[in-house]
Amino acid sequence: MKYIFCFFIIFFSIIYARTDCFQYSEKNSLGRSIRPVKDTYSISPSGHFYIHYDTTGSAAPNLVDIDLNGIPDYIDEVGIIADSANYVLVDIMGWKEEPSDDEGGYDIYIMNYAAGVYGYNYPDINNTSYLQIDNDYLGYSTKFDLTPLQIMRITVAHEYFHGIQWGYEENLGNNAYFYELTSMWFEDILIPDGNDYLDGWTDRLFNNPMLPFNATSSNRKGYELALFGHYLSSFIDQKGAISPKNSTILREIWEYYSSHSSSNAFNAVKHILDQNYNYSFSEIWIDFLSRNLFNGIYSNMDNKFYYYIDQSIADPLISTSKLVTLNYDNNEVSLFSNASTILSFYSEENSFLNFVTSSDDYHIKLAKISSSGDNILLDSLQSNIALYGKPDADDLHLFLSKDNEITTLDINIDYSIAETLPPWPPTNIALTQNYHKISIAWKQSPGPGSNLIYDIYRFSNTDTLLLGTTQSLNYEDFNRFIIDEEYSYFITCRNEFEESIASTPQQIIYRANFPEPPSNLNVITFQDSILLNWNHSNGPGDSLYYNIYKNNVFYDSTIDSLYIDNDINTSTNYSYSISSLNDEGESRLTPNISVISWPKLDSSYVNEFISVYPNPLISSYELSILFSLEEKDAPIINLIDINGKVIHRVKMQEYLKGYHRKKINFSKSKNISSGIYFISINFKNNYSLNKKIIFIN
Repeated sequence: MKYIFCFFIIFFSIIYARTDCFQYSEKNSLGRSIRPVKDTYSISPSGHFYIHYDTTGSAAPNLVDIDLNGIPDYIDEVGIIADSANYVLVDIMGWKEEPSDDEGGYDIYIMNYAAGVYGYNYPDINNTSYLQIDNDYLGYSTKFDLTPLQIMRITVAHEYFHGIQWGYEENLGNNAYFYELTSMWFEDILIPDGNDYLDGWTDRLFNNPMLPFNATSSNRKGYELALFGHYLSSFIDQKGAISPKNSTILREIWEYYSSHSSSNAFNAVKHILDQNYNYSFSEIWIDFLSRNLFNGIYSNMDNKFYYYIDQSIADPLISTSKLVTLNYDNNEVSLFSNASTILSFYSEENSFLNFVTSSDDYHIKLAKISSSGDNILLDSLQSNIALYGKPDADDLHLFLSKDNEITTLDINIDYSIAETLPPWPPTNIALTQNYHKISIAWKQSPGPGSNLIYDIYRFSNTDTLLLGTTQSLNYEDFNRFIIDEEYSYFITCRNEFEESIASTPQQIIYRANFPEPPSNLNVITFQDSILLNWNHSNGPGDSLYYNIYKNNVFYDSTIDSLYIDNDINTSTNYSYSISSLNDEGESRLTPNISVISWPKLDSSYVNEFISVYPNPLISSYELSILFSLEEKDAPIINLIDINGKVIHRVKMQEYLKGYHRKKINFSKSKNISSGIYFISINFKNNYSLNKKIIFIN
């Protein structure tokens, strides 16, 4: 049993635990924390966690034990979620297990905290730690209507991850924000339907988006940065695109941070982005911020702005727009490597904005939130950006940063009122391919204008070709495309006044479209030849031809669906398969069909069951049976199931002595299901021969 006998002190706070969820308890003479003393404890199902709790008093949890296992259900739930956190972090995501205190397990203490206090992680000696969490989580007011059990699970996930972090580096100081960023991020990995990390915490970032990423102040503790963790693990690290549990980027940062004692967390972030992912921090920071302008606009990931699905329920980033009514000069705009400078504008009139900068040595994201729904996000300044004015004016936002330290940039805006405006280009361009065809589809331009016309362009490094014009929202480019070549397209839109700027270019690599293989291959033996016939391939391709493979080696080609092989030996096994070909490649092969050629003509014969094919037999195919007779006979063929029951019987006509083939079609038999059967040939004098066959329905 594990008991800790010691004096204790309970640190109690009426402020939110996440204002600072790291606590340090009083130490004993050996330098160890003086931990709470509880009435009893329970061990989690995995044996990894020890949950200490009282059975009486204000800190006791609800003692209801519905499953009658002698442990309060609340304590069971704590153990289950703690085990889950350990399993996901260590076994699935590859993090190191937390440092052990050599006393058998990781300790969780159940306390009585005020409503709103989540819990604490208490560091101890040698990078060990333990948790203290609330006994009921009652009285919480949450945006997402979380239950007390959900809040408990979120807390255990968050605080336990701190315990793992201590095993990498215990160096809070100005790095505490990074500990909280990753713990908040992991909450949502383990409990994706909790979303507590969006319940007001992001306000500290989105209401003050120009503060440095690694800012340390009373209202910036890192809790607000969890979405940046998702941006890294689901967007930058493509291993996490399907599931963030597959991502390694945050673990890579922690490992670098741990192994470079002179480093700080921000340097570790920058290093891993640069060396492992080929990004500078300053460029991805403004990309991350700009994408949060679109939070809540879309309900799913079917857009080009979201990096993570929870943006659909997150509050958007806030940047107050400045009214532009005339030319505007903004000299010596400060740019930073760890923060974004944001300039936001709107116009009360339909207008054009043309930006002129004193340098091009900076990173930029240009975002427009449009009442028409034609939202854009670009990584360069465009000439003559059109803004629509009242009643629902567009908002234009510039996010700027610099790779090196603080520098300045002069930005001049040429403003002009537009008597007529060109339409916006179409968006959501999608490219798909088929045989000799690339299909292009797009979302309608929001205008302005009626009877909008779209011009479709294909371009390369040396040439731009106008393919055609349409009023519909799709176009098909027919061509003999080069296999594995990249093709690029953009679209413009025209109204009665002008042509829009080009849409965002889209690329597709044209892959070979192989034809389908032929079907229903039949192989029939004759005395001196073997006949092959099949159904033509469904394509694609207008001039299909076929390769014949004999004994798994290419043998010949033909444009017909019938072929006679005269190059055979008697009493020899042969296998055949067929492929179809078009001008882009070869199909997969049909399944091999094996046959035995006819024996050599001879004056002496024996009763022999030579072969049955095809085997396995698809019920719609004919079965061919080869046999020989030593004298004139009218044999009987029986189909027998594995229980010995005759399922089908064929009484043959009288045959002379010699070699013979009999075709039988079982498709009309109602009693044949998939499975193993036996074909029996019964000769005179009750002499019979059998072969096994497999039916596939």
